[in-house]
Amino acid sequence: MAKQRNQKLKLVRLIEIMKQYTDEEHGLTMPEIIGKLDACGISAERKSVYEDFELLRSCGYDIGSFHQNGYRYNLQSRDFDIAELKMLVDAVQSSKFITPKKTRLLVEKISHLASDYQANELQRSVRVANQIKSENERILYTVDTIHCAINSNCAITFNYLEWTPRGKKVARHGGGLYHVSPWALIWDDEYYYLAAYEDKSGLIKHFRVDKMQNACVTDEKRKGYREFRENHKSEDYSRKFFGMYHGDEETVTLRCDNSLAGVIYDRFGRGVAVALSDEGYFDVTVTIKVSDIFFGWVTNFGNKMKITAPQNVVEGYKKHIKGIIKQYK
Repeated sequence: MAKQRNQKLKLVRLIEIMKQYTDEEHGLTMPEIIGKLDACGISAERKSVYEDFELLRSCGYDIGSFHQNGYRYNLQSRDFDIAELKMLVDAVQSSKFITPKKTRLLVEKISHLASDYQANELQRSVRVANQIKSENERILYTVDTIHCAINSNCAITFNYLEWTPRGKKVARHGGGLYHVSPWALIWDDEYYYLAAYEDKSGLIKHFRVDKMQNACVTDEKRKGYREFRENHKSEDYSRKFFGMYHGDEETVTLRCDNSLAGVIYDRFGRGVAVALSDEGYFDVTVTIKVSDIFFGWVTNFGNKMKITAPQNVVEGYKKHIKGIIKQYK
């Protein structure tokens, strides 16, 4: 009687079996399928399984068969193929903002989208140079809270953490809450940043999401739309920032060695204004937020990159370099 009562679960169990034990290269014989259904407490006959396969096909499941020591039946395609799942696993394992514990859980969940055979291929470790993982276990929930606030047009509050020289995390502002209007989440340099309007300063500021704690949606409506819109005029909003550090917006001309073409296109995209030269260099004009992080980025390339305009940014860079040299005198 129990097996008869379980007949209503038959289709569900059948597709679960096909997902878990079969894929493009592996299949089950009909006796094996019937045996696995029996282990689930469901009686089945060959003819009824054929009928179930037809019903599953009509629902969009790609049930097929092939001959290998008898006929074998398999699920020939899935929502994600193995290459796509490997890419997702690599992205999760290499993301700084996902904690080690959450990484393991997400990889396990992604593995459930594959067959048992394919899941073994996903249990691999991506080697990332100097990889540092976040310690904030609740970061995904913080991201969800921010999305909820944006969708409901509400402000949020949170504590913002920083490291002390002793290796401890403490809340800034003596543990006081930040109160901001969230407008966008930005992915930059392997971290999530929140772009938000701070009523107190009247500015759009950026906050590292993994440093946020105790985020809560308030009943207060968001402010600062005009300020955000002015900062978000173009599609290359995040390209203007280096590490999401604030600074005055300037249109800067860089003289670059031809070997840096890939660096420029990777950073600013293919639409940047480039003036070619026959002397082994090119000039590129970009709009950025000038900060010490930008100056440090330019310094990375030594004599292969030079700021040529405007003059106030050139002078700012000179001052930046002199300040570094002064420390070594």
